[in-house]
Amino acid sequence: MSVQAQPSASAQPAPGRAPVRLRRLGLWGRLALWLCGPWFRRIALDRAPLAGLSAPIVYVLRAFSRLERLYVEWALRTRLMPPGQVVWLRPRTRELEELALARPETSIVPLAFIWGRPPVRPAHAGEDDEPPTIRLLRRGSSVKVAAPLLAQAFLAEHGAERAEVRARRLRWELSGRLERERMVVLGPPRKTARRMMREILRSRRLSGDVKAIAPKEGLEIRRVFERAARYLREIAADIRPWMLQLIQPLLRLIWNRIYDGIDVDQAGIAKVREAARRGSLILCPSHKSHVDYLVLSYVFYRQGLVVPHVAAGANLSFWPLGYIFRRCGAFFLRRTFKGNPLYAAVFRAYVHKLVDERVPIEFFIEGGRSRTGKLLAPKLGLLGMVCEAARARSGRAPQVVPISILYERVIEEKSYADELGGGEKKPEDVRGLLGAGGVLLARYGRVDIQFDQPFDLNEALGGVDPGDDRAMRAAVRRVSHRIVYGIARATAITPSALWASALLAPGTRGVARADAERSIALLEARARRAGARFTEPFERDRAAALERALELLVAAKHVTRKDDLLLLAEERRPPLDYYKNNALNWFVAEALLARALLALAERAEGGRAAREALRSRTLELSRLLKLEFVYRVGASFEVIFEETLAGLVEAGFIKHEGDAVLVGPGGGAPLELLGGLCENFIESYWAVASALGAAAERPIGRKELERAALQAAERMYLRGEIKRREAVARTTLANALDYFKDTRVLTEEQGKLRLSAPEAAATLADGVRWFLG
Repeated sequence: MSVQAQPSASAQPAPGRAPVRLRRLGLWGRLALWLCGPWFRRIALDRAPLAGLSAPIVYVLRAFSRLERLYVEWALRTRLMPPGQVVWLRPRTRELEELALARPETSIVPLAFIWGRPPVRPAHAGEDDEPPTIRLLRRGSSVKVAAPLLAQAFLAEHGAERAEVRARRLRWELSGRLERERMVVLGPPRKTARRMMREILRSRRLSGDVKAIAPKEGLEIRRVFERAARYLREIAADIRPWMLQLIQPLLRLIWNRIYDGIDVDQAGIAKVREAARRGSLILCPSHKSHVDYLVLSYVFYRQGLVVPHVAAGANLSFWPLGYIFRRCGAFFLRRTFKGNPLYAAVFRAYVHKLVDERVPIEFFIEGGRSRTGKLLAPKLGLLGMVCEAARARSGRAPQVVPISILYERVIEEKSYADELGGGEKKPEDVRGLLGAGGVLLARYGRVDIQFDQPFDLNEALGGVDPGDDRAMRAAVRRVSHRIVYGIARATAITPSALWASALLAPGTRGVARADAERSIALLEARARRAGARFTEPFERDRAAALERALELLVAAKHVTRKDDLLLLAEERRPPLDYYKNNALNWFVAEALLARALLALAERAEGGRAAREALRSRTLELSRLLKLEFVYRVGASFEVIFEETLAGLVEAGFIKHEGDAVLVGPGGGAPLELLGGLCENFIESYWAVASALGAAAERPIGRKELERAALQAAERMYLRGEIKRREAVARTTLANALDYFKDTRVLTEEQGKLRLSAPEAAATLADGVRWFLG
């Protein structure tokens, strides 16, 4: 982690070793050090690579710069860096080689100076061309220490080569290490948006597509190119450093007003930096809110990482947001490319160009925002284009980073609840932007950002041939599930998710606070056993974080206090369910097994359920809800079942008697709590199965069937057959229809759906209902 420059005893020579003499400075040199010292102290120096280095050390600067040399002299005198000699890489490589040859134990340490906080590399004259005074006054400057090169290892590999060849190799190696450090902060050498578009329009790929499309549409090639140019102007980002610098303090003001803080996984940031040294970043965050578009770029800016190009829906390109977003790195895509092959070709060419130029890209693997709080099934379109570009240029080594972004409260919670209840999504426009002023009057807790382990995209794709469409689709699908599982694995549990889970799982209108706190303790223990992360405030002060989260829920009127009870109004259960679902994936394996066991025990004599019956019913339930949850990648159902069963036996919730499985002493309440976490999903699927009778009478359109399922769920809830209001959720009902279509309970005929067999609806409804006991 970068630190502000402060003297440290750790940088002093080892005991018993004579210190290297610092070069003598004249009067003007000492005066310059005295004048520049206060500004040098503000420069962040990354000293981690210097730990453990012993003399002799040679520090390498990229090119001649009196200011940079003066900083190194200051750092050596204040013992921020171990003593050593300073050499410029250009044009004095031969001097550097002579030093290394003279003492093979030399450590060669490249130093990359980043003056100011430029969020992107300038597209014209760089920061190296600025006068020293300007560079010194720029805030946010840093010195990045590249990985040291051991002269002995270099000479062992290249010592037999001719002197001029060895000198070139040394220069290339050190230049590469310096450039990798600069790439992490500044990104690749930047091209203007106009230049990018010109090069895309001249590319072989797009030219070939245009020539193929023109005769099909009966147009001149020139006209098709003109249309392609219009599409590119609609799509392309036009990132401007001045806009990023202008909006950063405004965003800081907004975040401080509506959030209590942004907690960033610092160990994850270190992994991201290391991945950025290996190749360009492909950032894949979860998508919970419109705030996601800005918050990750803001964090990267503050952490000294290059701001990515962000894929945004064309619905957000309206003025003035579109103007601002485009200059902050957003590129826009339409929701569908269907019926417009030219637009698809232009967008694909643009994505290929970004990958070719090593531009960091951010896109949401889920496509749209999650209205339920769960991770959505991955969308493969944009990911497929990135994978095609990566395979076409295998030397680029893009690094995929799954990222979790969580909010204690989302600003869209009311609109999400309305949409889940059947309301129509309101299009984004200026009126909506002006109406967002009310957001600034509320508090939304903390934001938590966590990073999973980055991975090499080409390695994940394997040796798939880009020309083999079927193999490529399968490889892209594997990568997509790996990304989604990585996001789930990185997702931290928030205090608001613990409260929501404890309050909703029983299915009652109110819960005693003491009972809710016991449930939270149990859920915390189960999550820790599963390896879950928790947010930083929770780890720092558990009681204070829980109390603050409850205050937020009470302020939002999701929860009402009455004596020692915490009451839940029925219309407030869906918003609470959103926060419960944020953490649900950590409990899903135990929740499914618990629900299956409770249903079996209720029907079995003496509550004794056969182990094989439990395995079979748990498998059936996991398949039924496969579109709702993210299951562990690389592990079979059998492995997960055995591990989950062993964990519940170890906790004393379940016990064995021969081949039978029983609820253990004191295990009833914990199993009811765990099983209750997934009960609303089963109720939703039951409602859909009950509504499928409409598809038996005649073929029915998808939208009409969704409305029928929503109405059926509403009626069943009012009659008391469904006891959880959150089960009446349009997104979950739509997932149930997708599942029944995938399993061929529903068949499609000319765009209409119908039951595969007339009696299937009743049989299916009874099968789903079985799990509710």
